[in-house]
Amino acid sequence: MKIEDFVVGDGAEAVKGASVVVHYTGYLTDGTVFDTSLKRGRPFPFELGAGRVIKGWDFGVEGMKAGGKRRLIIPAEMGYGPRAAGKIPPNSTLIFTLDLQQVTPPLPDPQPLTAFEGKPLKTDKRANGLIVEDFKIGDGAEAKAGDEVKVHYRGTL
Repeated sequence: MKIEDFVVGDGAEAVKGASVVVHYTGYLTDGTVFDTSLKRGRPFPFELGAGRVIKGWDFGVEGMKAGGKRRLIIPAEMGYGPRAAGKIPPNSTLIFTLDLQQVTPPLPDPQPLTAFEGKPLKTDKRANGLIVEDFKIGDGAEAKAGDEVKVHYRGTL
C-alpha cells in the first residue's frame, strides 16, 4: 500500500471509530475511472475501522485530517482481491484520490446505567405513546427532522 499526501488538512484527525465524509475518485492502473463521488455530487460517509469499506480505505484514511487530500495505491489484497466488482477486474491494484471533507470523532463509550438513575430533567409524552426522558440536556445544536445523528441509547420494556 502506498499513501501520498497532496494537502495535509488542518481539521480533526480521522481515527478508528470516527465518522468520516470523503469525496473520492477510483482509478484502475491504466487510468480508467471506475467510480467517483464527484459525479453523484455527494461525498461518501463511512465509519472508519468498521470494515464497511475495503481494507485499503480503512488503513489509508486513518491519520488524515479534515481538509486533507491524499492518493492511495491499494494492492488487490487490500481491495477486492480475486473477485471482480463492477468495472474492477479480479486482482486489481486500485488508485484512489481522496478529499477528506469532514471528521466527526467517535462517541465516548456508553456510560454505565447508573448515569441514568434519578429523576429525568425533562419528560416528553408523545401522542403515539412514546415517552422520552432527558437526564442530561446538551448544549449543542438541536436535532431537526432530516438530520443525521449518532446516539447511545437504552431501551426498556
